[in-house]
Amino acid sequence: MIYCAKEFVLKDKHVWDIATKYDVAEGAPNRTLISAFLIMGRNKFRRLPITKIGKIYGILTVTDLMRAVKELGMPDAFKAKIQDYMQPEPKTILLDKTVPEAARIMTEGNFGSLIVVGKAPDKIQGIVTERDILKHCLDPEWKNIKLNSLEMDFKKDLHILDSASPLPKVIEYMADNKVFRVLTSVSQGKINGIISANDITQLIAKERDEFENNPNFLVSLEAKFLSTKDLLTKPMDSTLFDVVQFMSENNIGGVPLTDENGEIVGIFTERMLVAYIANHY
Repeated sequence: MIYCAKEFVLKDKHVWDIATKYDVAEGAPNRTLISAFLIMGRNKFRRLPITKIGKIYGILTVTDLMRAVKELGMPDAFKAKIQDYMQPEPKTILLDKTVPEAARIMTEGNFGSLIVVGKAPDKIQGIVTERDILKHCLDPEWKNIKLNSLEMDFKKDLHILDSASPLPKVIEYMADNKVFRVLTSVSQGKINGIISANDITQLIAKERDEFENNPNFLVSLEAKFLSTKDLLTKPMDSTLFDVVQFMSENNIGGVPLTDENGEIVGIFTERMLVAYIANHY
């Protein structure tokens, strides 16, 4: 049995039980991106539903923001319209669908989230993300499953850049590869940190005035300025249960995996967990 929030069986529960409900944190398509930077940066959102007159219009992700910065630079990216960088017609799911059904839709379509709707198909009720599934799902049977026994490509999402790389290069890499996180390494190749797109949007939201007054501010910063100094890792022979619990407790969407020598050889992400649920339940 899979338990969500250590209380109920996942296969019998609905999307609404784990979804993030909206009170609402949304954006409008004709607003400028500065509003999205501020909302997403301050709240650590990776995705922002976009509505128009109360109806679903699109979704904006942090990688969309990275694309705007790559193409326009700072502070010009602030002035762009949300509608020019959002993804139109985001995938929706009825609130009474089960979590495994959501996982299958997300995996098949390579979606990181689904907009949750009720009887009115164009009115947002909430959003269910990979992180929502990670936070609420823990199966006792996973204690018997070692990560290294799974048929998964743990190197697929292992993106590494030198810690001395200027932040614009990190942003360009994230935009081009549509990734939320990259690992950083020192000149000898040893991985020493991790940086997420959220780290960058938080910086931009916090230093808005600095970017307005000093367009070269971003260029002057290196990846190591934002890279996590105390890198959290797990051994490759850890159980799926331990890794998912570890990620949930530390509120991280990806954890680097180490071999018997302590060298990082892969990474397990929340998207992999969603794919596992989609394929096994």
